[in-house]
Amino acid sequence: MKTAVLIPAAGMGRRMENPIPKQLIELQSKPILIHTLEKFEACESVQEICVIVPEDRIDEIRKLLNQWNIQKARDVIAGGEERTDSVYRGLEVLNSSTDIVLIHDAVRPFVSNQKIMDVIQAASEYGAALLAVPATATVKKVQDGFVQNTLDRNQIWLAQTPQGFRLDLIRQAYEKVVNEGIKATDDAALVEQIGHPVHVIPGDETNIKITTPTDLAIAETFCQMT
Repeated sequence: MKTAVLIPAAGMGRRMENPIPKQLIELQSKPILIHTLEKFEACESVQEICVIVPEDRIDEIRKLLNQWNIQKARDVIAGGEERTDSVYRGLEVLNSSTDIVLIHDAVRPFVSNQKIMDVIQAASEYGAALLAVPATATVKKVQDGFVQNTLDRNQIWLAQTPQGFRLDLIRQAYEKVVNEGIKATDDAALVEQIGHPVHVIPGDETNIKITTPTDLAIAETFCQMT
């Protein structure tokens, strides 16, 4: 079974309040993107990585891959205007011999090897799978500044990545995006819209997405603890 990983890394990360794209900000003297890629480089079940970046950063990213010896990242391609555009471009370059596709946030560098393996196994078995953690806070549905109702937090899970899919299934979902202009906050939501169930695997609280200066400070603490 061949597994490929798509790493959409074409965003600018404006919430980070830094002129450097958030995926290239250094964490312990190494770009966050490289920390992330190293997790998949080390996973024996992953054969190929495609990194999707701003067009004007392609040469820079290739140099980083060489510098940090990321050998599985054979494709570095230009992303699109939206995240869905970038992922779609990544899906287009994957070889048809690929069985499972993992899609993972470039700035989520603390995913464990075991969770990567769990997602691959579940995607193979169920067709679609994701990591998620149960909500611990009370969740309110709010509109125009007023609470509409309180949701049952026992039914609320917070999605993480990687999310894994059979190649034919995620391509079908993205064809619907292209044809109908559908918007979604993650890839699993697109698969949900074509009527395919998505299996949930309990994630880890440490598998954070680094999007703000506070997240970066937390990530530095995680690094010091390991």
